[in-house]
Amino acid sequence: MRPVLDQSRELIEFESVGSTQTELAAYVKLGRRDVAAILAKEQTEGRGRFGRTWFSPGDGSLSLSLALFDYADWPAPQYIGMAIALGAAEALHCGVVWPNDLVPPPAHHGLRKLGGVLSELVKDPDARLIPVVGIGINIAVENFPQELQVMATTLHLATGEDLTPIDACKRILSGIEKVPEPKNWHALALRWRAIDRTAGKLYKLPDGRVASASGIGEAGQLIAEVDGERVEVSSAEGLFGHAT
Repeated sequence: MRPVLDQSRELIEFESVGSTQTELAAYVKLGRRDVAAILAKEQTEGRGRFGRTWFSPGDGSLSLSLALFDYADWPAPQYIGMAIALGAAEALHCGVVWPNDLVPPPAHHGLRKLGGVLSELVKDPDARLIPVVGIGINIAVENFPQELQVMATTLHLATGEDLTPIDACKRILSGIEKVPEPKNWHALALRWRAIDRTAGKLYKLPDGRVASASGIGEAGQLIAEVDGERVEVSSAEGLFGHAT
């Protein structure tokens, strides 16, 4: 993929921010193409998929949002979040599960979540749709809220690495540049499969049923089984910890 930062596009660092996604989206809406990334040590209103809150304490976590100006009006935006997740996972030596969660590497026995990606489209003043992609990583969080303790883990526990948020950020940005252009699922599939841990994972389908994943289809859709039925969906909520 094309570099996020260059001489005309900078990264801004915050000690604390409500949401890196919301902050960066505001820059995009104002036409500020000079700001392409926001990194924060803490988010007080971090957002995840399906309207969930993302836990981002000031100690031991990375909160990073990227404005991908070179991918304005990209014809296949559904693959951008997957490509960013792939680049981040490869850079941090993690595994991935559909569609864009980071988990311990395949050799690790656990399947708790250590990071995630939130991809949104934001309209700039020229009415172009700019992908704004948020990346949250539990680097070395020591105290998760009780409701997250059965489903979350950290990069340190999963890989043994000790990274600062800025070190992790640099790795991720470098890793993204090594990912093929996200034109279709085929462009990503081979490398994704090398670190994929989707099979066997539970997902909540749009109709509310809980299905067990069997793999990823030719168009990047989730293939799963529920009540003896094979289903293919483009959206589903990954369940970590208890299925209910």
